[in-house]
Amino acid sequence: MEKDVLCVRLMAQQDDIKEVKVHFRNLYEHERPMETVPMERILNDGLHDIYEARIQVKEKRFKY
Repeated sequence: MEKDVLCVRLMAQQDDIKEVKVHFRNLYEHERPMETVPMERILNDGLHDIYEARIQVKEKRFKY
């Protein structure tokens, strides 16, 4: 995996969610809006859908 990249995953009940987005920004940034990255469904095991997004986080302090 690339430097400064965080992989975020979400597990949800199968077909319970139509769209997933992760919103994030530097913890101390209050002027700019949060960045948004869509999450992609990468797996379905028959019971659950697994979504994933890779976000670029250069600072060590951020929130999502």
